[in-house]
Amino acid sequence: MFKRILINLIFAELLYLLIKPIIIKLESEDDIDTAPKDFASEWDQIDLNKIRAEVSE
Repeated sequence: MFKRILINLIFAELLYLLIKPIIIKLESEDDIDTAPKDFASEWDQIDLNKIRAEVSE
């Protein structure tokens, strides 16, 4: 009984160690890498710049 539990734990750990790098590789392509090039362009910030100008006056 103890031997079977030990073998199951060893196989579970080996499977985890084999699958973990695969999961990391598959999840590495996320939204940060594919963000648009104009993410923080001046056009996106125009209304914030108006508010900042009004506050600073």
